[in-house]
Amino acid sequence: MLDSTGALQLDGVPRRLLGAQVTIVELMDQLIPGTDKDLVTPLAKRVTNQYENIYLKTKVTNVEARPEGLVVSFEGARAPATDTFDRILVAVGRRPNGQLIGAQTAGGAVDGGGFVPVDRQMPRCRSWCARTGSCW
Repeated sequence: MLDSTGALQLDGVPRRLLGAQVTIVELMDQLIPGTDKDLVTPLAKRVTNQYENIYLKTKVTNVEARPEGLVVSFEGARAPATDTFDRILVAVGRRPNGQLIGAQTAGGAVDGGGFVPVDRQMPRCRSWCARTGSCW
């Protein structure tokens, strides 16, 4: 199993993680929970055809290492009882790392939780983001 840091340090491309066969399992009722549904809906439409499966409102109940791969058990109305994978990326519990990227050094602000504060049009962020080449 991998966390997002481990995924960035892979020494090769697993056949069923970064290749053509990617499955997303999300406990909540939409991708990127907590994000405005108006933003998530176009993303969901786009990635639905790119991924092998997207299981929403689904819980992973068990992972067992077997010779054929990692056998994952699911609870969810649209998910199978089990499926087998080469690698698993666990993207739960990640925290913002604004203090670690040196945002303050570039003139940016970071709140106590590690977030870079922005408002609807992002002007609090825009000037220093432009200096770092990270402006969107």
